[in-house]
Amino acid sequence: MDVPPGVKGWSWGAFWLNWVWAVFNKTWIGLLALVPVVNLVMPFVLGFKGREWAWRKGSWRSVEHFRQVQRKWDIAGWVLLAAVVVVAGVAAFVANRPYSSAEPIQTTQESRPEGAELPKAARSDAPYPLPRVGYTPLNLAAAMIEAGIDGPWPSELESYLEEPKDYWRKCVEGGMSFSNRLGGLKGAEAREWAEQSCRQTASDFFECLDGKSLAAGVACIKKVTDEYGQTGD
Repeated sequence: MDVPPGVKGWSWGAFWLNWVWAVFNKTWIGLLALVPVVNLVMPFVLGFKGREWAWRKGSWRSVEHFRQVQRKWDIAGWVLLAAVVVVAGVAAFVANRPYSSAEPIQTTQESRPEGAELPKAARSDAPYPLPRVGYTPLNLAAAMIEAGIDGPWPSELESYLEEPKDYWRKCVEGGMSFSNRLGGLKGAEAREWAEQSCRQTASDFFECLDGKSLAAGVACIKKVTDEYGQTGD
């Protein structure tokens, strides 16, 4: 069948929509676009020869009718491409948007949202500022043990967050005993030294944990406890 002027030309509809375009235009060779490897070449073949094949396979009222239909396919192909680009862009934005923490939020009943404060009842009577954390004291203790922070530190940090009044009492009592035994301090002097030491320790813990991820907090605590071990505090 001779192809009249105005039929031949590049087909964006056949290029972008390939096998779908081929089915509706009865150009069955276009189904090769479904075959692996061949599908890398077939869109270009359809783009170049598609209009000519479609003309020969279809029952068109006129050349103008054919061109109108193929123009719609071209528009549909570009619309599909635009939609794919938009969806890919949104997906990339969602996948790469910044998070407040690299740590996954715990999903157990004990967990708190990232950045959540401890219960107000525990904060209201705490003798020192408590950090804002997004994990439970038990999570912290377990992560410390896993990081090789041994001895009394995991349980002390758990008590520091969960039972601040009890932690403070034990810290001051232990500090007074230490200052009395090794420093020869008595009474008010021993208590003043112990409270100052405990305030410094609580401040170090606060700096390590406040608003930090679990991993960052544990790394900081490890550094602090290593320094304590070297100084004998």
